Amino acid sequence: MTDVKDILGKTLPADEPPLTMDPQRLLARGQRRHLKRRIGFAGGGLAVIAAATAGVLLLPNLAPAATTDTAADSTTEEATEPPTMDPTRGPEVEVDPPGPDLTEHTEMLRTGFAENYPNLVFGEPYFEPEREPFALAEIEQQDPTDWEIPYSGGASIEDTDGARIGDVFVELYEPGGWTDEPVEMSRWAFHVMPGNVYSCWESADVGIFTECSDSTGPGGEEVVMIVQEKGHSRDDIDEVSVGAIIFRTDGTALKGYFECSSGDEDEESSAASCSADTMDADVFAEILMGLPEVPITDGED
Repeated sequence: MTDVKDILGKTLPADEPPLTMDPQRLLARGQRRHLKRRIGFAGGGLAVIAAATAGVLLLPNLAPAATTDTAADSTTEEATEPPTMDPTRGPEVEVDPPGPDLTEHTEMLRTGFAENYPNLVFGEPYFEPEREPFALAEIEQQDPTDWEIPYSGGASIEDTDGARIGDVFVELYEPGGWTDEPVEMSRWAFHVMPGNVYSCWESADVGIFTECSDSTGPGGEEVVMIVQEKGHSRDDIDEVSVGAIIFRTDGTALKGYFECSSGDEDEESSAASCSADTMDADVFAEILMGLPEVPITDGED
């Protein structure tokens, strides 16, 4: 390896006074700094050696001083010291506030249906097996609309022998962009487009037979009860919907209905015996009217 002293001797003019620093000491110091920063800071270590050599070539009269070396080492160490972080603090995550407590509503639904239909077994919703029976929760809104997404829950229904019968659905509506008037045309009594809560439309031509009744409850609420059957004729029914809707005077609404199907190609979702006599719209109306007030969140997310 070429000696640093030889390099300096060839670079400096002949009439330059003798060096006042030891080139070997300079090289050793650079090597020490390089070793200190070798892991993770290799480029920085090489830059330090290059800068030191350039300084010697350009400033031959620079004399080393203990205080200067100490300050340089201290400055370099501070510059490469990684910033400290508080391990007790994590990233700040915005957490949505908890929704309304619907525990009382859920328990009253379970009790009401169990008492009125002791020969039926109400289990986890068929299409949402991770949910508890009748556990009400806010529906995840997919697209922004003027329609207030309701709180929804339900249960699957079996007989005491384990044979599937159908499903029960319950929805609670806050005041919002929906109407208490029935939609003029819909193939489904309860599955209607946003803005409408139910349909009383019927057409024998397409095999939809619907009966609707409208009355006033003891608290001034509007009570709508619906029985809808679908099939080739009234004597050949494949699908049934039975339920009730309560429009309260505070602008909220409650909807509950039973559905079954005996003509489904999917055998697991088809009921062995689908009949409008399985559940009664009057019972739905009674259970819904007994529920507590529907929580109103004033449009808060």
